[in-house]
Amino acid sequence: MRYPKKGLVEIYPKFVVKSTSTDLMIRGGDFYAVWVEDDRRWSTNEQDVIDMIDRELEAFAKSYRAAEDSKVHVMYMWDAETGMIDRWHKYCQKQMRDNFHQLDEKLIFDNTDVKKRDYASKKLPYPLLNCDTPAYDRLISTLYSEEERHKIEWAIGSIVNGDSKKLQKFVVLYGPPGSGKGTVLDMIDRLFDGYTTTFSAKNLGMAGAQFALEPFKDSPLVALQMDGDLSRIEDNSRLNALVSHEKMVVNEKHKTQYTARFKTFLFLGTNKPVKITDAKSGLLRRLIDVTPSGNKVPEREYNKLKKQLEFELPGIAWKCKQVYEDDPEYYSNYIPERMVSVTNDFYNFVIDHYYELSEGEGITLKQAWEMYKNWCEESKMQYPLNKRQFKDELMNYYIEFKERGMVDGAQARSVYLGFKEDIFKKKEVNVGREGDREENSGVEWLQFDCEESLFDKEFGECKAQEAGSDGKPTTKWDNVCTKLKDIDTRNVHYVQLPPEIVTIDFDIPDEDGNKSLEKNIKAAQKWPETYAELSKSGSGIHLHYLYDGDINELSSLYDEHIEVKLMIGNSSLRRRLTRCNNLPIAKLSSGLKRKEKKRMINMEAFKNEQKLREFIESCLEKKHHGHTAPEVNFIYDKLEECYASDLKYDVTDMRQRILNFAASSHNQSGECIKKVNKMKFHSEEFSDKKAVMDEIIFYDVEIFPNLFLVNWKVQGEGKKVVRMINPTPTDIEKLLEYKLVGFNCRRYDNHILYARLMGYT
Repeated sequence: MRYPKKGLVEIYPKFVVKSTSTDLMIRGGDFYAVWVEDDRRWSTNEQDVIDMIDRELEAFAKSYRAAEDSKVHVMYMWDAETGMIDRWHKYCQKQMRDNFHQLDEKLIFDNTDVKKRDYASKKLPYPLLNCDTPAYDRLISTLYSEEERHKIEWAIGSIVNGDSKKLQKFVVLYGPPGSGKGTVLDMIDRLFDGYTTTFSAKNLGMAGAQFALEPFKDSPLVALQMDGDLSRIEDNSRLNALVSHEKMVVNEKHKTQYTARFKTFLFLGTNKPVKITDAKSGLLRRLIDVTPSGNKVPEREYNKLKKQLEFELPGIAWKCKQVYEDDPEYYSNYIPERMVSVTNDFYNFVIDHYYELSEGEGITLKQAWEMYKNWCEESKMQYPLNKRQFKDELMNYYIEFKERGMVDGAQARSVYLGFKEDIFKKKEVNVGREGDREENSGVEWLQFDCEESLFDKEFGECKAQEAGSDGKPTTKWDNVCTKLKDIDTRNVHYVQLPPEIVTIDFDIPDEDGNKSLEKNIKAAQKWPETYAELSKSGSGIHLHYLYDGDINELSSLYDEHIEVKLMIGNSSLRRRLTRCNNLPIAKLSSGLKRKEKKRMINMEAFKNEQKLREFIESCLEKKHHGHTAPEVNFIYDKLEECYASDLKYDVTDMRQRILNFAASSHNQSGECIKKVNKMKFHSEEFSDKKAVMDEIIFYDVEIFPNLFLVNWKVQGEGKKVVRMINPTPTDIEKLLEYKLVGFNCRRYDNHILYARLMGYT
């Protein structure tokens, strides 16, 4: 607000430069996204920012007009003549630095509860539900065999599950025109509407295509090309890096270059095979090839079935998710045999001479070279390998190469030993046949077959106490003398473990919201082998590790329904021994998530607890945002900042008022109440201050000219009276930590104390 001349007030937006912002994102030196509280989503549309700023300007101008008798001119963003839009662009492009989190890396279904930290700017127009899919089943089972259908559903399921961001795989649908490739790709496009993009596979394989990554600038979850071409790859490094989700430098037209890691799953339809240059090609272990069966559905029925797919999207997504979760590692060692045989001539040479190469102890380079020359002549190879290239390529199919060695009982030079038959045997397992599928290749280490606990022996000397009738500790930890070995661990109890012990708590629910032991075992099985117990409920799992690092840097949240319990301060572990395994506690040094860096608090704004209370009061009066939900979030953020600072405070007595305020929200009361339950209403120093707060202080106030006296004493006989002469605000602040009872006080004595606290004389 400024006053260009008498009687005129100009109201305009002021843009503050901050190192980080939780509501505005800058990427590549320009606006990227803004949080829209009313819609509970992030928006990449710059017009939304303009509209929000203009609404705030209008609201402020309206309240100012009501209070002041002045002419008001509002400098709206939409009005180009005010120049505010130019200031905004300068602010984003020149004054702010890149600060962004990639949006839409998680699928949001119509029945998903969206949070700010989900970084979602969109959601799918359908829920995730278990329902029948007759049209889909009829169509997909006709166009593809069971083996090929499994590949498609496994890939789609990995995206629905969320694991596609970690998988280093991409799918190529290879077959003649009109065989069903486009049908599947079109269905995938509709399944993930808003989360897809189109790309050029040819550009990804061209060394000179500097803008090849531009289609991925918004980091879509799925990238599709209906009719692509990877038959002539000049350089596969960019494609390999993209599929592997490595950090890459992105070059957009007319934009500053930036580094990003794309978590996109690629689907490509093609009539030409993908070029697999040699056995060392990175594409060999990343490619999943899908071939149509050649069967077709009558055209009239096909059109009807394709239309019905729109009504079966929830069930298709659900079904594919189940296929993937049945065995997420199903295609870990998959080899696209057909694609290799079509494009790799040397692989065909080895296949044609499989028995000659695999028989005996080994083969010499001379013998193999003669076989290769004859094969090239018979096959009319246009560009055969020279002998040096042949020598190197053949090494990929043998375990060992020696300059001198024994072959068939005779000494020979340049000898290949140990033919890798497993390369060719594994392909029979990985093509997806039901009978050949490997039975759980992972070691099933998580067995709860013991009742005697190694945990009880290891931590028998640690402080422990049995829980009370309400399930909570009954005694302050400073006063606990019992140890774990002294109590019955088959009852609910609490134990204080050494700080280097971390416990991973698995509480994954089933479809009905109840804890699922089966799902928890499946999730915990992927962690390193260690001592494990069933939780108190019998359906959750606790994995215990010895962490080799600073536990203060760890985040307590690993994933949804997976918590990392840290023994910090007076923290303790709630436990009840039922069943466990007999493995020792393993050491863990990596893999856990770390806390985000703590933000600095402006201590000029919060010099003491009283200032914090005033801030909370202003939030309860909706002075900052005008709506309940953002005010609750504002209180939460400030309490987080205060807790991270050196400020000593305790506003626990305001909790009920804040909770009532949160419950009054019309549209987001549930989320607001959850937020209040997470608030830190006192600093860490106040955690065990119950004894101090329980003491009652009797006080009296006397006021004379230039003299202010406060006399007080702790309740009880023999306690001395303390006389404070002209006390400072700091002295009064310490006194207010206690429960105060006035002794023959006048009505305004309490006001005098608070006036002195605020620095008034």
